[in-house]
Amino acid sequence: MVTIAGYNFDGPYKIGKIKIDRAAIYVILNVIYSVIDVGQSGETGTRLLTHERKPCWDKHGGYSVAVKWMPTDKYSLEDRLKIEKDIRNKKNPPCGIK
Repeated sequence: MVTIAGYNFDGPYKIGKIKIDRAAIYVILNVIYSVIDVGQSGETGTRLLTHERKPCWDKHGGYSVAVKWMPTDKYSLEDRLKIEKDIRNKKNPPCGIK
């Protein structure tokens, strides 16, 4: 487990090892756990495997991913977007947009 911007996440796991397609917030980290990117998806496994920002992750040393699972029966898309935005604002990752 790792805490990022006050939120608890599972992992970190090596990028490409998450195969589960469930709703979650994901944070891409480098080897010293600096935040490279943050996002959310209803199908996290597929999203991480096909992400258009992967070249940016590679450029900034993206090595692992931490995941905060947010099942759709308990959390809404708006809940995920709120946390994603909060982490992005606090950590200012080099990949993605604010």
